[in-house]
Amino acid sequence: MSVSSRILLFILVSLSALTALAAWVLIERWSTSTQMHRLMTGCSVIESINDLVGTLQVERGRSALFLSSGGKRNGLDLVAQRRLSDVTRRAFKIVVDDEAVARLGPSVTDQIKVADLAFQDIAVLRSDVSGVKIVSNDAIAQYTTIIGRLLQLSALIGRDANHSEIKNFEFALSALQGASERAGLTRAFGSAGLAAGTFTNEQLYQLATLDTEGRDYIKSFIIYAPADIRDIYQAAVATSDAREIDDLKRVILSVPAGTAVKGIDSEHWFSAATVRVDVLKSIESRLLKVFVAQTEQTLDAATMQLSTAAVIVAILVAAIVAFGMFTIRAISHPLRAMTAAMRGLAEGNSAIEIPALGRRDEIGAMAAALLVFKNAALEKEQVRAETDDERRRVNSLVATGLARLAARDLGFRMGDHLPGTYQQLRTDYNVAMAQLEIVMRGVAGSADVIHSGSKNMTVAADDLALRTAQQASNLEATAASLSEITATVRRSAEGALHVRECVSCAESEAQRGGTIARQATVAIREIETSSRQIGRIVSVIDELARQSSLLALNATVEAARAGEAGRGFAVVATEVRELAKRSERAADDIKALISASSAGVLKGVRLVTETGDALERILAQVAEATVVVSAIARSAHDQSLGLEDLNKIMNEMDRVTQKNAAMVEESTAASHALTRETDGLTNLVSSFRLSREG
Repeated sequence: MSVSSRILLFILVSLSALTALAAWVLIERWSTSTQMHRLMTGCSVIESINDLVGTLQVERGRSALFLSSGGKRNGLDLVAQRRLSDVTRRAFKIVVDDEAVARLGPSVTDQIKVADLAFQDIAVLRSDVSGVKIVSNDAIAQYTTIIGRLLQLSALIGRDANHSEIKNFEFALSALQGASERAGLTRAFGSAGLAAGTFTNEQLYQLATLDTEGRDYIKSFIIYAPADIRDIYQAAVATSDAREIDDLKRVILSVPAGTAVKGIDSEHWFSAATVRVDVLKSIESRLLKVFVAQTEQTLDAATMQLSTAAVIVAILVAAIVAFGMFTIRAISHPLRAMTAAMRGLAEGNSAIEIPALGRRDEIGAMAAALLVFKNAALEKEQVRAETDDERRRVNSLVATGLARLAARDLGFRMGDHLPGTYQQLRTDYNVAMAQLEIVMRGVAGSADVIHSGSKNMTVAADDLALRTAQQASNLEATAASLSEITATVRRSAEGALHVRECVSCAESEAQRGGTIARQATVAIREIETSSRQIGRIVSVIDELARQSSLLALNATVEAARAGEAGRGFAVVATEVRELAKRSERAADDIKALISASSAGVLKGVRLVTETGDALERILAQVAEATVVVSAIARSAHDQSLGLEDLNKIMNEMDRVTQKNAAMVEESTAASHALTRETDGLTNLVSSFRLSREG
């Protein structure tokens, strides 16, 4: 970056800092001016709010007086006050609908909408009051809600001020508005109680609370209000008319709840309370006027400061720009001439004129230094002419030495005397050639030794490779035979295991057959026992049949004796005797069958017993065969395991031998390669020509 660019950059940075500072000052003054403009607009809104709040406070008090009297008193005054409230409300709408009010901010416009929504219920409220459909406390509460929305809007507008004195005005005005509202509520609650004849506990508590809150607001007002406004307030409240309401409050608060207050009329109370409210309202108007005047004064001061700051900033910017241009021109022109002179010296023009010689600043010092460079360049040209001849002779000698070295002649030495500056080059070349010759002689001797050793290694490696290959082949054949034997023994062991399993199965079946034979013997014996029991039962049946036949015969004889009366009984006796005969014949047949079955059962028992004995003998022989076959199977299995381990060992030996054979082949190949490389090294070394001593 050039010096002029750097100076320009410095000026731009300075201008940027100055511009930022000026912008901050201008923005601050502009912000103050804008705030004051907004406050001027807000003051007109606050003034309209105060007028509307005052009329609504009076309407609230007269509504409470009207309701507490049961609609008998203060009716015409209430109607007139409502008309006045509507007029001030229309004036308020005209003020807040102005475009300038919209620039007060969204919070203010939103609060205006909230206050306007509260007014939408006032028609219903007035109708309820006119028809005495609402109690006084509820009506007071609804009016208070509407008034509270307006006071919140007034406080929100005043908060926009950041100026300390104007902020104090805003605090004082807000406190005075709070005191005025408490005075209006005191008027409403007192009027309601006096019109009703007695006060409730709630109304007395409200009056006491409102009195305390009003005093607190007055204390805040006195703290923040200007001295002249405080003096006006003190003088206004010191009059007897303004102080009368305090005396009346003390009388009311001294009377117990439910007891009539004597000596105070509701109209008189309303008038005395209105005097206090009017005093506070007049102080509000005076304070608001002072507030507007202070705002206008602050606005004028901010506008003047804004203009002054803008002019000062413009002057400073112009001065900095002019000074910067002068500085750039005073520095950059000599530097450009100095740069041209330096460029000429760098291009070899030693006859160039040096500018700015004799100056006493930094540019003069640069010119003196540049003159030294010019003189050095002239001396350099003179020395260059003297050394050109010596350089040519040295180049010729060095070229001869390099040519002999390229021809692999290590015996050449530089013998001519060279100038002093090049004498070291001749000495270094001769020493280097001598050292290189010594190295080449050592390499040649080492190459011979390596060549002889590599040949011996090659012969030994070939012999080892041949023996290793034969051993690997023998191990491979042995491993194959052992694998076949292992497979045969494994199959024998598997056959023995299969035979053991078959014998075990046969033993199990023989044991099961013996068990079945024993169970069959038991079953047949049970059948034999059952046959004997059936025989005894049949004998009993046979005996019963003979007894029945005998009884039937006796019955027949008795029936014959009875004559005609026993004829029917004789028929029954005959049938019974026939039935007894048939039973006897059936019993004989069953007895014959049981006898034949008993003979067959006895024969079956004998045969089953013999079968069981045969199975017991077979079972004993099978058990002996199982023991023998198990021993054979275990032996074959152990032999198979041993042969498998041996087979693994042989396979591992075969694998290691194959690996050794591969390594021997690699070593043999490396030996042959080393021999070839040694031959090449020997041929390469022999191509160099050494001195006669070599």
